[in-house]
Amino acid sequence: MCSEQIIKLLAARHSGDIFVPECKDGPFQSARMDAWVMLKSWAHAAAICYEIKVNRQDFLRDEKWRKYLPNCNQFYFAAPEGIIRDGELPPEAGLMLVSKNAGRLFMKRKSPFRDITLDIGVFRYILMWRAKIGGEFQNPQNRGGWSEWLKQKTEDRNYGQFTGKRIREEINKRILEVEIENLRLKKRSEHIEQILLPMLADLKLTRDTREWEILERRKKLLEAVPADMVDELRALRRSAVHFHRMIRALEANSKHDGPRI
Repeated sequence: MCSEQIIKLLAARHSGDIFVPECKDGPFQSARMDAWVMLKSWAHAAAICYEIKVNRQDFLRDEKWRKYLPNCNQFYFAAPEGIIRDGELPPEAGLMLVSKNAGRLFMKRKSPFRDITLDIGVFRYILMWRAKIGGEFQNPQNRGGWSEWLKQKTEDRNYGQFTGKRIREEINKRILEVEIENLRLKKRSEHIEQILLPMLADLKLTRDTREWEILERRKKLLEAVPADMVDELRALRRSAVHFHRMIRALEANSKHDGPRI
């Protein structure tokens, strides 16, 4: 087990936090923590410092970890089992142990929380040397990236305008076709009415006409109407229903369709 493996386990444990490996507390003659973490929580804000030990003699001889205490609310040693024995852990520290299969960390002893004012040096170091806030906007070398972004934005806008124009043209074309067909059907309906109305008048149908008389006159009417006219009436009815549905669909599309630019 090496320090790099434990660093990876710590980074995975704090994947949702601000994790800074090999973190200094300033630029000159500064202490270097193996890992420094700031929890992303307003309600339970805390900074955690980790000192990694993979050698028992290194743990027994090391006293520099006490310099890290001003930079954290909680301090932990992170080590494989057997490096730190029972009773050897300082009261200020907690202990994170590596599992036997080296796949994760588990807490052996929780560190006490120290309510202190953190040293500003570590924050300055992280902001100046480890953070990359806004660099993608300030670096003139990223001009190519901005050009590509603007080019893509322009292409998207032009495509949206072109698509919207084509959709509007198609809708207007379909509406014109429906209007022409409606006009044809209206003329056809008027022609049929000119034939049927005189026939109905000849039958002298009124509200007082009895049912059997209506059926009898209906029979005579059907016998008088040419067979091709009956078929034409049925086709007219189907066409009217079809184009009524088409008009409703086009009206709905004209309200809701179209690209969002």
